[in-house]
Amino acid sequence: MKKTYQKQEMITFVQKKNYVLEIMKDSSVLELFASCLHEKELSHLLHNKRLYQQLFIAALRHLYQAQNYQDMENDLMMMNSLFSHQDYLLLKEDIFKKIAKKTITLQEYCVIRYLIPFENMSFSQVISILEHQYHVDTLDCAKICLLEDEYHLAYQYLLQLDDCQDEVVLDLLCSYSMKDYLSLMRHYNRKKSYQLVMSH
Repeated sequence: MKKTYQKQEMITFVQKKNYVLEIMKDSSVLELFASCLHEKELSHLLHNKRLYQQLFIAALRHLYQAQNYQDMENDLMMMNSLFSHQDYLLLKEDIFKKIAKKTITLQEYCVIRYLIPFENMSFSQVISILEHQYHVDTLDCAKICLLEDEYHLAYQYLLQLDDCQDEVVLDLLCSYSMKDYLSLMRHYNRKKSYQLVMSH
């Protein structure tokens, strides 16, 4: 299981530095970042407008070369830890709009979780918006809740299903709460019994 959005935001200095060294092509700029020994030095370099802009352009190029959602997720995670200016916020809005035009599944959510201003809303608000405005299906809502360690919310979504055939989801719920898992199994068994009676 992936780390929750909040835990993913705790990026270390070494991770930031390695990302910068990976994406930068300009050798003189690369040397400056390579010589950083701690977060304060990196922060100081990022206060230089020219260096900040060069790094932002390099990060954009790297993001647009992403081959899959996993690469895109990693890039956005690093970019969130380095950039906060208006151009980046507008870019995140634009990416969100593009992804949200199609059906959002767990894979897409792993990317858009870095585009949503979580600090301005609760997770229950986020999942409600995804369900009602972006038509994320019930099982995917449950998966997203489990991804974010919101297992009680996942349980509520799984209750809405007649049954769940996804063993990974059920195992995850069980690992979080045996009580919720057993309650869900009883609920599904009652539904099956009722449907069996109604079909005769």
